[in-house]
Amino acid sequence: MEKIVLYVKSKKISIGEISPNISGEHGVSSIGGGTSKTFTVYKPEDEEALSLLRERRIAHEVVDLATASFITRMRTKTPTLKIDDRKVVGLENIKQSLAKNKF
Repeated sequence: MEKIVLYVKSKKISIGEISPNISGEHGVSSIGGGTSKTFTVYKPEDEEALSLLRERRIAHEVVDLATASFITRMRTKTPTLKIDDRKVVGLENIKQSLAKNKF
């Protein structure tokens, strides 16, 4: 069985709750006990590559370069699909590779 890994890079976005702050004014505050939500956002090319694998129900591992080592981040462009020892870089190349291969 082939090992398939997709390398993507995310960005975390935190949105704070609007609540009264210490001075009584309304605004985004982390002190007043309000909660915040964090969302993970991918570049459009990375999101589309993820969707392609999900739609075809291809078992894969996702490596988020935002949490990877500095060396790995510098060496890897996104999206990159690694199938065993072969690397496919870029969304268009990933689409072509998925169209040619039967998984």
